[in-house]
Amino acid sequence: MIDLNLFDITKEPELYEAVLLFNKKYQNDPDNIASYSYYKLWNETQRTIPLNIWKEFQLDKRVRSWYSSELELSIATNIQTLAKNSAKDQNYAKQQTLASLLNYQKDKTEEQSNKIFIYSFIPLTSIEEHLPNVKIIKTIPKELADAITVYEGNSEKER
Repeated sequence: MIDLNLFDITKEPELYEAVLLFNKKYQNDPDNIASYSYYKLWNETQRTIPLNIWKEFQLDKRVRSWYSSELELSIATNIQTLAKNSAKDQNYAKQQTLASLLNYQKDKTEEQSNKIFIYSFIPLTSIEEHLPNVKIIKTIPKELADAITVYEGNSEKER
Protein backbone atom coordinates (compact mmCIF):
# COMPACT_ATOMS: atom_id res chain seq x y z
CA MET A 1 0.00 0.00 0.00
CA ILE A 2 1.08 3.55 -0.64
CA ASP A 3 2.06 5.48 2.48
CA LEU A 4 -0.62 8.12 3.20
CA ASN A 5 1.87 10.14 5.26
CA LEU A 6 3.62 11.14 2.04
CA PHE A 7 0.55 13.15 1.00
CA ASP A 8 -0.82 16.33 2.56
CA ILE A 9 -4.60 16.28 2.76
CA THR A 10 -4.78 20.08 3.02
CA LYS A 11 -2.59 20.82 -0.02
CA GLU A 12 -3.57 17.92 -2.28
CA PRO A 13 -6.99 16.62 -1.16
CA GLU A 14 -7.90 14.96 -4.48
CA LEU A 15 -4.60 13.08 -4.65
CA TYR A 16 -4.99 12.09 -1.00
CA GLU A 17 -8.46 10.70 -1.76
CA ALA A 18 -7.04 8.80 -4.75
CA VAL A 19 -4.42 7.21 -2.49
CA LEU A 20 -7.13 6.19 -0.02
CA LEU A 21 -9.18 4.54 -2.76
CA PHE A 22 -6.10 2.93 -4.29
CA ASN A 23 -5.09 1.44 -0.92
CA LYS A 24 -8.62 0.13 -0.40
CA LYS A 25 -8.55 -1.45 -3.87
CA TYR A 26 -5.07 -2.83 -3.12
CA GLN A 27 -6.42 -4.71 -0.10
CA ASN A 28 -9.02 -6.39 -2.33
CA ASP A 29 -6.77 -7.15 -5.32
CA PRO A 30 -3.06 -6.95 -4.39
CA ASP A 31 -1.95 -9.30 -7.19
CA ASN A 32 -3.26 -7.17 -10.04
CA ILE A 33 -3.45 -3.58 -8.82
CA ALA A 34 0.04 -2.68 -10.05
CA SER A 35 -1.02 -3.44 -13.62
CA TYR A 36 -4.07 -1.14 -13.58
CA SER A 37 -3.97 1.88 -15.86
CA TYR A 38 -5.36 5.17 -14.59
CA TYR A 39 -8.40 4.54 -16.80
CA LYS A 40 -9.01 1.15 -15.16
CA LEU A 41 -8.58 2.69 -11.69
CA TRP A 42 -11.16 5.28 -12.66
CA ASN A 43 -13.63 2.56 -13.73
CA GLU A 44 -12.86 0.24 -10.80
CA THR A 45 -13.57 2.99 -8.27
CA GLN A 46 -16.98 3.77 -9.85
CA ARG A 47 -15.60 7.03 -11.28
CA THR A 48 -15.77 8.76 -7.90
CA ILE A 49 -12.55 10.62 -8.68
CA PRO A 50 -12.07 12.42 -12.02
CA LEU A 51 -9.99 10.63 -14.66
CA ASN A 52 -7.39 13.42 -14.77
CA ILE A 53 -6.75 12.98 -11.03
CA TRP A 54 -6.05 9.28 -11.56
CA LYS A 55 -3.62 10.24 -14.30
CA GLU A 56 -1.97 12.78 -11.99
CA PHE A 57 -1.90 10.07 -9.30
CA GLN A 58 0.00 7.65 -11.54
CA LEU A 59 2.41 10.37 -12.67
CA ASP A 60 3.20 11.48 -9.11
CA LYS A 61 6.80 10.64 -8.14
CA ARG A 62 5.77 9.17 -4.78
CA VAL A 63 3.35 6.80 -6.48
CA ARG A 64 5.90 6.01 -9.22
CA SER A 65 8.35 5.07 -6.48
CA TRP A 66 5.81 2.62 -5.05
CA TYR A 67 5.19 1.12 -8.50
CA SER A 68 8.94 0.81 -9.01
CA SER A 69 9.39 -1.07 -5.74
CA GLU A 70 6.49 -3.40 -6.64
CA LEU A 71 8.13 -4.10 -10.00
CA GLU A 72 11.47 -4.87 -8.36
CA LEU A 73 9.81 -7.32 -5.96
CA SER A 74 7.91 -8.97 -8.79
CA ILE A 75 11.09 -9.36 -10.85
CA ALA A 76 12.99 -10.81 -7.89
CA THR A 77 10.19 -13.32 -7.29
CA ASN A 78 10.10 -14.30 -10.97
CA ILE A 79 13.86 -14.75 -11.01
CA GLN A 80 13.73 -17.03 -7.97
CA THR A 81 10.90 -19.10 -9.45
CA LEU A 82 12.55 -19.43 -12.86
CA ALA A 83 15.96 -20.20 -11.37
CA LYS A 84 14.52 -22.86 -9.07
CA ASN A 85 12.81 -24.61 -11.98
CA SER A 86 15.53 -24.07 -14.59
CA ALA A 87 17.33 -27.37 -13.98
CA LYS A 88 14.27 -29.53 -14.57
CA ASP A 89 12.53 -27.29 -17.14
CA GLN A 90 14.29 -27.17 -20.52
CA ASN A 91 11.87 -24.63 -22.01
CA TYR A 92 13.97 -22.22 -24.09
CA ALA A 93 11.56 -19.30 -23.67
CA LYS A 94 11.76 -19.57 -19.88
CA GLN A 95 15.57 -19.68 -20.06
CA GLN A 96 15.54 -16.52 -22.18
CA THR A 97 13.15 -14.86 -19.77
CA LEU A 98 15.41 -15.70 -16.84
CA ALA A 99 18.46 -14.33 -18.67
CA SER A 100 16.59 -11.13 -19.55
CA LEU A 101 15.38 -10.61 -15.99
CA LEU A 102 18.88 -11.18 -14.61
CA ASN A 103 20.31 -8.65 -17.09
CA TYR A 104 17.62 -6.13 -16.18
CA GLN A 105 18.32 -6.60 -12.49
CA LYS A 106 22.08 -6.24 -13.06
CA ASP A 107 21.61 -3.05 -15.09
CA LYS A 108 19.27 -1.61 -12.46
CA THR A 109 21.78 -2.39 -9.67
CA GLU A 110 24.62 -0.75 -11.59
CA GLU A 111 22.43 2.27 -12.28
CA GLN A 112 21.63 2.68 -8.58
CA SER A 113 25.26 2.31 -7.51
CA ASN A 114 26.38 5.35 -9.52
CA LYS A 115 26.93 8.02 -6.89
CA ILE A 116 27.64 11.62 -7.64
CA PHE A 117 29.51 13.61 -5.02
CA ILE A 118 29.35 17.38 -5.08
CA TYR A 119 31.67 19.21 -2.76
CA SER A 120 30.75 22.83 -2.34
CA PHE A 121 31.42 25.82 -0.14
CA ILE A 122 28.11 27.32 -1.24
CA PRO A 123 25.26 26.42 1.10
CA LEU A 124 22.28 24.64 -0.40
CA THR A 125 18.97 26.42 -0.68
CA SER A 126 16.10 25.18 1.47
CA ILE A 127 14.60 23.49 -1.60
CA GLU A 128 17.88 21.74 -2.49
CA GLU A 129 18.34 20.52 1.09
CA HIS A 130 15.00 18.70 1.03
CA LEU A 131 15.31 16.95 -2.33
CA PRO A 132 14.98 13.17 -1.92
CA ASN A 133 18.30 12.43 -3.62
CA VAL A 134 20.36 14.91 -1.56
CA LYS A 135 22.27 13.65 1.43
CA ILE A 136 24.30 16.13 3.46
CA ILE A 137 27.31 14.56 5.13
CA LYS A 138 29.88 16.14 7.43
CA THR A 139 32.77 13.78 6.69
CA ILE A 140 34.49 12.93 3.44
CA PRO A 141 33.22 9.59 2.08
CA LYS A 142 35.80 6.84 1.64
CA GLU A 143 35.30 6.87 -2.13
CA LEU A 144 36.38 10.52 -2.20
CA ALA A 145 39.05 10.30 0.48
CA ASP A 146 40.83 7.55 -1.47
CA ALA A 147 40.86 9.73 -4.59
CA ILE A 148 42.09 12.93 -2.97
CA THR A 149 45.75 13.82 -3.07
CA VAL A 150 46.88 16.57 -0.73
CA TYR A 151 49.87 18.72 -1.66
CA GLU A 152 51.48 20.99 0.84
CA GLY A 153 54.01 23.60 0.00
CA ASN A 154 54.77 27.17 -0.72
CA SER A 155 52.88 28.80 -3.56
CA GLU A 156 55.59 31.47 -4.06
CA LYS A 157 58.09 30.91 -6.86
CA GLU A 158 61.78 30.82 -6.09
CA ARG A 159 64.08 33.23 -7.98
